Amino acid sequence: MGTISCMDKTGDEKLAWDPRNDVQTRKARDRFYELLKQGYKAYRVDHSGGDGEQIKDFDPLAIEIVFHKILAGG
Repeated sequence: MGTISCMDKTGDEKLAWDPRNDVQTRKARDRFYELLKQGYKAYRVDHSGGDGEQIKDFDPLAIEIVFHKILAGG
């Protein structure tokens, strides 16, 4: 199972998919690219304790993909 996590103005969005399920995987892939278009950055989380890795292409085998938006400072 994979999970997309995205914190936005409505709260913490979660979307899970099973890479063996084409419909769920397509929905997750579509959401991944929608969030990128909205200015979010995607990171594949390494649950072994290592750093996350920024990704620009959907990975259906990722365990967790976390999105965050870069905030402008002033």
